[in-house]
This record gives sequence, C-alpha cells and structure tokens, in this order.
Amino acid sequence: MSIEHIAVIVLAVEVVVMVSARTGIERRHWAHAKGRGPAPHPREDLTFVPAAL
Repeated sequence: MSIEHIAVIVLAVEVVVMVSARTGIERRHWAHAKGRGPAPHPREDLTFVPAAL
C-alpha cells in the first residue's frame, strides 16, 4: 500500500469524524428545540463546526 493510499484513507476518516460531530451537535439542538432534551453546551454552536467539509 503506497503512501497516497494511506493519505486518502486518513482523509476519508477525517471527513467521517467531522460529519459525525456536526450531526451530533445538530441532533442535540433539534432535540432541545422540540423539548425532548437538555440544552446544548454553550461551546456547541452550529457555526463553530468547520463549514468546509
């Protein structure tokens, strides 16, 4: 396996982690807005997550 293959795999894993984090934060906001969950942490602002996926 060449270094390029490893770099592509690492990049794909990073994108999956970023999308998972964004989805988790959005789900917490949605649940709170519908009255089903606790308030999000102050640091969990939807604009804080990197927008350049």
